[in-house]
Amino acid sequence: MGVCPTSPHVLCGSGEGIRPCPSCGILWGVLREYGVRGPLLRAVRSLYDRSRSLVRIAGSKSDLFPVHVGLRQGCPLSPVLFIIFMTDRISRHSQGPEGVQFGNHRISSPAFCRRCFPVGFIKPEPSARIVLERFAAECEAAGMRISTSKSEAMVLDDRKRVACPLRVGGEVLPQVEELKYLGVLFTSEGKMEREIDRRIGAASAVMRNTTTPPSSSPTSTQSSPLITTDQVRGQLRKLRPRKAAGPDKVCPRLLKTCAAELGEPLQRIFNLSLQIGRVPTLWKTSRIVPVPKKNRPSELNDFRPVALTSHLMKTLERLFLSLLRPQVQHAQDRLQFAYQPGVGVEDAILYLLHRAHSHLDKGSGTVRILFLDFSSAFNTIQTTLLWDKLSRMGVDPQLMDWISDYLTGRPQYVGLKDITSDTVVSSTGAPQGTVLAPLLFTLYTSDFCYNSELCHIQKYADDTAIIGCIRDDREEEYQETGRGLRCMVPH
Repeated sequence: MGVCPTSPHVLCGSGEGIRPCPSCGILWGVLREYGVRGPLLRAVRSLYDRSRSLVRIAGSKSDLFPVHVGLRQGCPLSPVLFIIFMTDRISRHSQGPEGVQFGNHRISSPAFCRRCFPVGFIKPEPSARIVLERFAAECEAAGMRISTSKSEAMVLDDRKRVACPLRVGGEVLPQVEELKYLGVLFTSEGKMEREIDRRIGAASAVMRNTTTPPSSSPTSTQSSPLITTDQVRGQLRKLRPRKAAGPDKVCPRLLKTCAAELGEPLQRIFNLSLQIGRVPTLWKTSRIVPVPKKNRPSELNDFRPVALTSHLMKTLERLFLSLLRPQVQHAQDRLQFAYQPGVGVEDAILYLLHRAHSHLDKGSGTVRILFLDFSSAFNTIQTTLLWDKLSRMGVDPQLMDWISDYLTGRPQYVGLKDITSDTVVSSTGAPQGTVLAPLLFTLYTSDFCYNSELCHIQKYADDTAIIGCIRDDREEEYQETGRGLRCMVPH
């Protein structure tokens, strides 16, 4: 991000998107200056000297080609070497802890990975353009290059908007009013995003509650954590060790074996997630496995998309389920026979037959049954509609926030044997195979219900039946229920 000073002591910043292509020859010299010699230096050089790479896309790959410049992204050692290189080459002109010295002016240069963010209090003369040119020259001398396509300029001034074009290598950097840096939104007025402040405050409150021992005073009103350490350990010990690891590559055998040690840190993370209403993105990531619905599938609809998720996420979902179920028990449809403890498909069949035969035993009557099946039922859940229904049920707003984040922004990809698709982000539906999806679906369809002496609707998951008991050819109630079906089914 680049800046231009408009008045004395205006806060300024510049630079982002430095391309990581350091010269290995310079890097080895830097390591020698830091005292890295002998076998250790030879071992580090052996990883990069005469290295070759190839490009792989889907099932195709290129020929091997030599690489003489740069550090391999993804290699565990590369970030450490890059930081050492940047510290030496870019910060070697720093005189003291205040920052990098350019002429008579000083720029402090906090950096995160390759996103340099020089910031300082710069007076109008000399121009910030000269400062940026010198900074770019230092980068070029170190074998680095500022990416103009990823760099932006901003003037921090809370009084007026000032245009100040800055150039790097002859290209003008775009001047913006807002810039997101490391997850924080900066504006030209110097204000920060309110949502960031709220998250930081909520996270701090949870950490205080989970790390500070309760007061011995009898007047203390500190509440207990939503989830206890013993509950977390109990769920971890129930994991099946032979199950496959999720997208996070954490196997259930490890979690089960280390349940005693992981109970406390995971309890804090789980409670923090519930407190701020956020779910880690990696935990929401799903590997979609297509499971055939029939022996010989011939089209896409013959497959059921089952989501393979993190076992840490499944553990949190089971604990969350114990918090949510008591709050929605009163609102669940009594004629939904799926996903209920102690109730199964046999109960659904017996109830239907009992109602039908009881009516037929009275004589002079008929029974009409309309069987329905929702198409991709779990995938049609809309978060906003579910939110409204949960609100009417009286669910705790904190739990509602968590559910909303759980269902939105879910990265997912399809995996078939060793082949995986590109990752897409979904904000609609509840992934099949997760712990919470069945309960959320039953709550989503809980208002799709009807029950009277002559007509009722009963369900088993998304399999629905409308049963009408007809006497004396009077089927108005049954017909009315069928006509109102479009209004009753969630859209």
